[in-house]
Amino acid sequence: MVQTVNERFMDFQVAQQIRWIRLQNRDVKEALLILNSVDKDLKAALSNADLNEGTFTTARLQALKAQVEDLIVTMHNRLAPVLTQNMIEAAVVAGEIEAGLFSRVLPAGLDVTTPNLGVLQQAATLKPFNGGVMDDWTEQLKSSDLRRTWGTILDGITSGETTDRLIREVIGTKSLNYKDGVRQVTRRGAEALVRTSINHATNQGRQMVWEANSNVIAGVRWTATLDGRTSPICQHRDGRVGPVVDTPGWEPPNGALKLEPPFARPPAHPNCRSTTTAVTKSWQQLGFNVDEMPPGTRASMDGKVPADLTYSQWLKRASVKTQKEAMGPTRWDMWKKDGVNPDKFINDKGRLLTIREVKALGRTNPLDKVVYQKDGHDFIATPIPHAGKRSLASHEASNAADSKVWEAFRDEIVEMDRIEAGIKMVNIDELKTFQSTVFAPTDEFSVASAPVHVLRYKNQLYLKNGNHRVTDALRQGESRIEARIVDLKPEVKK
Repeated sequence: MVQTVNERFMDFQVAQQIRWIRLQNRDVKEALLILNSVDKDLKAALSNADLNEGTFTTARLQALKAQVEDLIVTMHNRLAPVLTQNMIEAAVVAGEIEAGLFSRVLPAGLDVTTPNLGVLQQAATLKPFNGGVMDDWTEQLKSSDLRRTWGTILDGITSGETTDRLIREVIGTKSLNYKDGVRQVTRRGAEALVRTSINHATNQGRQMVWEANSNVIAGVRWTATLDGRTSPICQHRDGRVGPVVDTPGWEPPNGALKLEPPFARPPAHPNCRSTTTAVTKSWQQLGFNVDEMPPGTRASMDGKVPADLTYSQWLKRASVKTQKEAMGPTRWDMWKKDGVNPDKFINDKGRLLTIREVKALGRTNPLDKVVYQKDGHDFIATPIPHAGKRSLASHEASNAADSKVWEAFRDEIVEMDRIEAGIKMVNIDELKTFQSTVFAPTDEFSVASAPVHVLRYKNQLYLKNGNHRVTDALRQGESRIEARIVDLKPEVKK
């Protein structure tokens, strides 16, 4: 059966998303190289500060702070223009690809207008995403990195930590791939920013092409990546259609559901993987007499909105050549010969997993002791060090008992004084939690996630909120997380 123009547009965008993910992977690597470049100098600064002498004066403390801040600010001043330039280039390439697609797919006789380079370059930088423009997000990334890094150093100095331990707190250890240091939080934030900004740029680049050709475009269809990791907001928007430009009285074509807000464009949240697809007008809407057209030409532009199309469905109907281009030959073999579901090749951040990571999915899940699934939701069990696997039944049994403990604990602390103890990295397996909690999708975090909220009482750490961030850290193989700690004064107020 011959595909319509709109179906060909949608097929192309599904395939193109894989290429954009590869571009994101490249840009993430570039960003992390810049971020990690400062670690050697930070380590040297801490090693040369003579923190173990016990004679650490205020002047020396201020000198160390100035040195640390200078290193981090200089690094971020290198990083910010790279992120911005990569986003601009992505918008330009997306616009050029979309214009080329229009020229190839639209029937002869329909002219295609290509926006000028300046319009495409400004498309990404002037339009905000997730509440801010790129300059806002890079400034936030820098300021939060400064706060976390110096806060960890100051906390370590005042706590009397050794230099070696303090370096581990800041940078992490090689054995854990440096994921146990506080700067891992910045790396996660930078990766989210790269992926989110590139998705924003590519959607805005296409938007400029549609605005330039709004005479043939009936609307813009939101197309979500439909799998078990799709966020609720993207699930809701999937298949809905909004206008290209502000048009009084505009309604979605052929009874499609209306996108709200009508000019919403991905990303809907950090790490959003959704895309957008043009929906062309029908021949009749363009003023052509369809009775004079051959049946194939008449059907090519019927103005209908394509049905939902998952990545797996698209792969199955694509040619072998296209499948291998999208997946790579090794992943294609794993799909065809080993029966690995193609949805497993991409994680919930939109990152294309390496071959080693995909193969590891078949082995024991390292999160079994803290996470289980039920009715399509993730739940967290009470983390117990070295507990090994924890069954659903044993978790529910322990949770019933823990809930009673929590009620008593909550009643006991309600009148206690609370003393802010600062922000620092804590071991996840030291956190105690009492309640099974349905987590928000991991896509829905801010680019620079706030610390989890932890109460410290009688030397025990209680996770008050932020369970979803704990789960996100565990899924990324991390054993520590940034926490805002509040000490509870033992004496109950009378």
